[in-house]
Amino acid sequence: MKIISTSDYFSISLSSLIADYDRETITNLYQPIIGFEAAALYFSFLSEAKNQEIYSMSTHGDFLNRVGMNIYVFTNALEKLEGIGLVKTYLEEENSKIYHYEVYAPDTPFDFFNNTVFYGLLKQSIGEKEAERLKALYKVNTNEEKGREISASFDEVYAPDMSNPILKASINEDSLKERNEGNVNSSFSDSKFFEECKKLLPENSINEKSLSKKEMEEVRRMAALNGLAEEQMAQIIVTVYDGSRPKGERVDFYNLREKIIFSRSFTSMYKHPEYYSDEPAKVSSQTKLGQKINLMESQIPSDFLRIVSGMIEPASSDLVLIDDISKRYNFPNSVINVLIDYTLTTQNNTLPRKYVEKVAASLAREHVTCAQDAMNYLNSVNKKKRKKSETPPTRADIGDKEDNEESNIDSKEISDEEWDALVKEIDNG
Repeated sequence: MKIISTSDYFSISLSSLIADYDRETITNLYQPIIGFEAAALYFSFLSEAKNQEIYSMSTHGDFLNRVGMNIYVFTNALEKLEGIGLVKTYLEEENSKIYHYEVYAPDTPFDFFNNTVFYGLLKQSIGEKEAERLKALYKVNTNEEKGREISASFDEVYAPDMSNPILKASINEDSLKERNEGNVNSSFSDSKFFEECKKLLPENSINEKSLSKKEMEEVRRMAALNGLAEEQMAQIIVTVYDGSRPKGERVDFYNLREKIIFSRSFTSMYKHPEYYSDEPAKVSSQTKLGQKINLMESQIPSDFLRIVSGMIEPASSDLVLIDDISKRYNFPNSVINVLIDYTLTTQNNTLPRKYVEKVAASLAREHVTCAQDAMNYLNSVNKKKRKKSETPPTRADIGDKEDNEESNIDSKEISDEEWDALVKEIDNG
């Protein structure tokens, strides 16, 4: 979590053309996921960007006084906007800290509903029935019979002469602000990935036009989940790619997952530290819990599971479960590692699918986006369970003990004092 002071200065710039219907998209589609505070901050940023055309900067304190928000709510809302790709934050540190916020347009409704993660989060937030109702608002009726189209083409009407000096000179003019839609940060380089594909298939290269946007999102997700650099991902992709199929169906992702799981026996395919661009959040505590948190932050889920299981290679079913959770909820690896460790601790070193999915759904409903949030939430559940268990049991409680055994959460290995001290250390950086 960022430590922002009310005395720190900031600037805001719009990196996208943001239309009126984008505001409706934020309210209808994004707000159920990010919450009303993050949505309010987004709209306030839009207004502040115009204000800063007159005065270039202001302090966070002045801004928060105007919008009636405290610094904690601001920081939490900002990270939600960053996580979903609506804001990018840059920090300039010289004599003092200056934050620079870039605001991006949301996905169009078409792209939003085609993004399985965003649409899935919307369903979790408001229910499938309500999500389908919202989707229907953006459908276009294309079945209406209108006869044969006889519209004139551009060339017929305007007949541009590209040899004209004026048109030639306009080709390389300075770029203007465009519609840059929000995207989730990833250290996976698409250009490097395609370069590696070209080396492997020089005659029938896989290039930027070969794969759909949705296919590339899945390629990046699977690379991040399994710790694969661009070169390693290209080596596997070329074996499951069929260029004769329609765009959007050229990668057999089921076969790709199977090949990645099978290739785990070849350790050279894994552990590429250069793939991770962000420095993992580490704590200096040398306790077992502190060491485990550092492990969660630095390892991909499959390796983390192998390490905490005593260097036993994970079962294929466990790797498939991890992939399903990643695909469904788009959790970062550190959150998946917290989920793995929590389940192993509470379920006798096993990973029951239904239990893992239940806890994952709870984390998603809480909009958990980092390991610290996941630990805080699960620890609060533990504390509530322990407090409840301190009350004298009734006859009904005793009778229901066996039925509720699976959902009973008790983590005796970690004391409240140790946990609170560690979370405080993380908060303080």
